[in-house]
Amino acid sequence: MPARVILLVLAGEAALAGWALGHGWLTTVLPGLIAMNTVTAICFNLLATVRVCYRTLASRLGRYRSGLECSNASCASGRAWPPGSRSSPTIAQP
Repeated sequence: MPARVILLVLAGEAALAGWALGHGWLTTVLPGLIAMNTVTAICFNLLATVRVCYRTLASRLGRYRSGLECSNASCASGRAWPPGSRSSPTIAQP
């Protein structure tokens, strides 16, 4: 996991724990700043979750696309999608 995701989770979880336990020093990112709102802490955690899911999906999609790359003459004719099909995909016109 990237460091940014870990920092988002730690900041969000620390703020939520601070609000739940009543420790004011856990609810701020840096000492002397105002306390983080609980909704902001939840959004930090959601953002970290989305970030991990996006990276996972992007890496899987990248592997999927690389497996579909053309390695023969059918690529030049545009008949490489999906593998084994005889025609290229069509997009419905409105």
